Amino acid sequence: MLTHHDPFSRSVELLQDTLRSVLGEPMSSLEASRATGWVPPVDVYEDPERITFKFEIPEVCKQDLSVRIENGVLTVEGTRKLEFEELRANYHRIERPFGRFARSFSLPTTVATEKIDAELKDGILRLTLTKKPEAQSRTIEIK
Repeated sequence: MLTHHDPFSRSVELLQDTLRSVLGEPMSSLEASRATGWVPPVDVYEDPERITFKFEIPEVCKQDLSVRIENGVLTVEGTRKLEFEELRANYHRIERPFGRFARSFSLPTTVATEKIDAELKDGILRLTLTKKPEAQSRTIEIK
Protein backbone atom coordinates (compact mmCIF):
# COMPACT_ATOMS: atom_id res chain seq x y z
CA MET A 1 0.00 0.00 0.00
CA LEU A 2 1.37 3.40 -0.96
CA THR A 3 1.01 6.33 1.38
CA HIS A 4 1.44 10.00 0.69
CA HIS A 5 4.46 11.55 2.40
CA ASP A 6 3.51 14.73 4.20
CA PRO A 7 6.53 16.62 5.55
CA PHE A 8 4.21 18.83 7.60
CA SER A 9 3.00 15.83 9.67
CA ARG A 10 6.61 15.03 10.63
CA SER A 11 7.03 18.64 11.76
CA VAL A 12 3.92 18.32 13.92
CA GLU A 13 5.29 15.11 15.48
CA LEU A 14 8.57 16.85 16.28
CA LEU A 15 6.65 19.75 17.85
CA GLN A 16 4.62 17.30 19.94
CA ASP A 17 7.83 15.59 21.07
CA THR A 18 9.29 18.96 22.06
CA LEU A 19 6.16 19.86 24.05
CA ARG A 20 6.21 16.48 25.81
CA SER A 21 9.84 17.05 26.70
CA VAL A 22 9.07 20.49 28.16
CA LEU A 23 6.19 19.02 30.18
CA GLY A 24 8.42 16.24 31.48
CA GLU A 25 6.76 13.46 29.51
CA PRO A 26 8.74 10.97 27.41
CA MET A 27 9.66 12.37 23.99
CA SER A 28 8.02 9.63 21.96
CA SER A 29 6.84 6.06 22.12
CA LEU A 30 10.46 5.13 21.39
CA GLU A 31 11.67 7.07 24.42
CA ALA A 32 8.74 5.87 26.55
CA SER A 33 9.53 2.27 25.76
CA ARG A 34 13.19 2.82 26.58
CA ALA A 35 12.33 4.54 29.88
CA THR A 36 9.84 2.01 31.19
CA GLY A 37 10.98 -1.23 29.56
CA TRP A 38 8.28 -3.75 28.89
CA VAL A 39 6.57 -6.68 30.55
CA PRO A 40 6.21 -9.81 28.43
CA PRO A 41 3.04 -11.81 29.04
CA VAL A 42 3.41 -15.17 30.75
CA ASP A 43 1.17 -18.21 31.22
CA VAL A 44 1.70 -20.39 34.30
CA TYR A 45 0.07 -23.77 34.61
CA GLU A 46 0.47 -26.77 36.85
CA ASP A 47 -0.09 -30.48 36.62
CA PRO A 48 0.61 -33.19 39.22
CA GLU A 49 4.32 -33.47 38.29
CA ARG A 50 5.40 -29.97 37.22
CA ILE A 51 4.81 -26.23 36.96
CA THR A 52 5.30 -24.66 33.53
CA PHE A 53 5.93 -21.01 32.68
CA LYS A 54 5.51 -19.80 29.09
CA PHE A 55 6.92 -16.33 28.38
CA GLU A 56 6.01 -14.60 25.13
CA ILE A 57 9.27 -12.91 24.11
CA PRO A 58 9.51 -12.61 20.32
CA GLU A 59 12.81 -11.35 18.93
CA VAL A 60 14.69 -11.90 22.20
CA CYS A 61 17.88 -13.90 21.64
CA LYS A 62 19.02 -16.65 23.97
CA GLN A 63 22.20 -14.72 24.80
CA ASP A 64 20.06 -11.75 25.92
CA LEU A 65 18.19 -13.84 28.53
CA SER A 66 18.91 -14.72 32.13
CA VAL A 67 16.93 -17.25 34.19
CA ARG A 68 17.75 -17.77 37.86
CA ILE A 69 16.28 -19.02 41.12
CA GLU A 70 17.31 -17.43 44.38
CA ASN A 71 15.65 -17.87 47.77
CA GLY A 72 12.59 -19.49 46.22
CA VAL A 73 12.08 -16.75 43.61
CA LEU A 74 12.24 -17.44 39.88
CA THR A 75 13.51 -14.40 37.93
CA VAL A 76 13.60 -14.06 34.16
CA GLU A 77 15.39 -11.02 32.75
CA GLY A 78 16.22 -10.05 29.22
CA THR A 79 16.44 -7.43 26.54
CA ARG A 80 14.64 -6.97 23.25
CA LYS A 81 16.62 -4.64 21.04
CA LEU A 82 15.26 -2.18 18.53
CA GLU A 83 16.18 -3.77 15.19
CA PHE A 84 17.57 -0.65 13.51
CA GLU A 85 18.60 1.50 16.47
CA GLU A 86 20.94 3.54 14.30
CA LEU A 87 18.02 4.50 12.02
CA ARG A 88 15.55 5.41 14.77
CA ALA A 89 14.97 8.90 13.31
CA ASN A 90 13.60 7.14 10.21
CA TYR A 91 10.88 5.28 12.13
CA HIS A 92 7.38 6.63 11.59
CA ARG A 93 5.82 4.60 14.38
CA ILE A 94 7.12 2.32 17.11
CA GLU A 95 4.35 0.44 18.89
CA ARG A 96 6.11 -2.77 19.90
CA PRO A 97 7.93 -2.30 23.19
CA PHE A 98 11.63 -2.99 23.50
CA GLY A 99 14.34 -2.67 26.09
CA ARG A 100 14.97 -4.52 29.33
CA PHE A 101 12.39 -6.57 31.16
CA ALA A 102 12.31 -8.58 34.37
CA ARG A 103 9.62 -10.88 35.76
CA SER A 104 9.84 -12.58 39.16
CA PHE A 105 7.65 -15.28 40.69
CA SER A 106 7.64 -16.80 44.17
CA LEU A 107 7.85 -20.55 43.92
CA PRO A 108 6.15 -23.04 46.22
CA THR A 109 8.42 -25.20 48.37
CA THR A 110 7.19 -28.22 46.39
CA VAL A 111 9.43 -27.32 43.41
CA ALA A 112 12.71 -29.20 42.97
CA THR A 113 14.82 -26.19 42.01
CA GLU A 114 17.63 -28.41 40.73
CA LYS A 115 15.31 -29.89 38.07
CA ILE A 116 14.44 -27.07 35.66
CA ASP A 117 14.30 -27.27 31.88
CA ALA A 118 14.43 -24.12 29.75
CA GLU A 119 13.66 -23.99 26.03
CA LEU A 120 13.41 -20.99 23.70
CA LYS A 121 11.50 -21.72 20.50
CA ASP A 122 9.45 -19.53 18.16
CA GLY A 123 9.54 -16.57 20.54
CA ILE A 124 8.30 -18.59 23.53
CA LEU A 125 10.51 -19.29 26.54
CA ARG A 126 9.19 -22.41 28.24
CA LEU A 127 10.42 -23.17 31.75
CA THR A 128 9.42 -26.53 33.20
CA LEU A 129 9.94 -26.92 36.93
CA THR A 130 9.60 -30.43 38.29
CA LYS A 131 7.92 -30.93 41.66
CA LYS A 132 9.66 -32.82 44.44
CA PRO A 133 8.64 -36.51 44.47
CA GLU A 134 6.89 -36.14 47.84
CA ALA A 135 4.81 -33.27 46.43
CA GLN A 136 3.68 -35.11 43.32
CA SER A 137 0.24 -36.59 43.38
CA ARG A 138 0.00 -40.34 43.56
CA THR A 139 -2.70 -42.92 43.86
CA ILE A 140 -2.82 -44.91 47.08
CA GLU A 141 -3.93 -48.50 46.79
CA ILE A 142 -6.62 -49.43 49.28
CA LYS A 143 -6.19 -52.88 50.83
